[in-house]
Amino acid sequence: MNKSIIAAILALVLLMPAMVSAYQVALEAKAEKAEVGKGEPFTYTLSIIEEGEPGRPAELVPPDLAGFDVTGTFSSSTMKIIQGKARRVTDQTFRMSSDVPGEHVIPPAKFVMMDPGTGRTETVESNPVKVVVGEKAQGLMKGIADDIRDIKAPKTFLDKARLFFYGMAAIVVLVFFALLGLAIYLFRGRKSAKPESPATSIQGPKASPRDEAMAALARAERLKDDPKAYYAAVADAIRAYLRDTRGIAAFEATTAEIVAEAEKTSIPAAASGLLRLTLDEADLVKFAKYVPTEDEKAAFIGRARRLVSEI
Repeated sequence: MNKSIIAAILALVLLMPAMVSAYQVALEAKAEKAEVGKGEPFTYTLSIIEEGEPGRPAELVPPDLAGFDVTGTFSSSTMKIIQGKARRVTDQTFRMSSDVPGEHVIPPAKFVMMDPGTGRTETVESNPVKVVVGEKAQGLMKGIADDIRDIKAPKTFLDKARLFFYGMAAIVVLVFFALLGLAIYLFRGRKSAKPESPATSIQGPKASPRDEAMAALARAERLKDDPKAYYAAVADAIRAYLRDTRGIAAFEATTAEIVAEAEKTSIPAAASGLLRLTLDEADLVKFAKYVPTEDEKAAFIGRARRLVSEI
């Protein structure tokens, strides 16, 4: 009995490194500029670098941006090869400015993971970022305008009357040519107007979104010799199909956002997994410079065609 317990404990100890290394995350923060002027906009980017899939609940706690006015946020997600391993990098970017001169330190962001069994939490922090806000003039053009205003001589009554006369003359000439052009346009339009033939208004039936997607995939298949262009064209065909059939803004969203929006439209679970696999593979070739084999290229477009057929 004691030997069995000892063997179980040893097996658990041996498995713990693999369990721990299954999911790794790191945070990196940076500012577009270390020094900015008062009211000058700049960007602060928080990068979440993940390897593997999280097996427990996790929460991202953004940094406290007190002292800054945030005017917009946007995010993007890509697959990158870092130290020989494929990792998912999610960038959360904040566009902001500050009207408070001085040195500002943006505190670290936090990625908190909780173990549901024990209730314990593990926290990963980013680096703090220092931004110096300096005094800045209200604008170059305002200073130039003030300088010009200072050197202008005061206008006499004769100068004002001459400007008024020139202005009225210019308006009269413009009105004359405008009326002349309108008269010529109406005359030529009446002379050349012909009744439209009924045959010209007849149009053929519009292709369905599925047919258009299949045609786009056929065009993309001609680009196999250029893997990056080939995978990008296939991914664009799928994004256009989701936009036309599901109303998803797929061209402005990341892979994770597209899959989440598609799942809200009640697509089959198998199709959801196929969608994520197809777009992730396209991201790997487009952004991580992965070179696929000919068999992988053929399997990739086959999955894309099956995806269009199923959703």
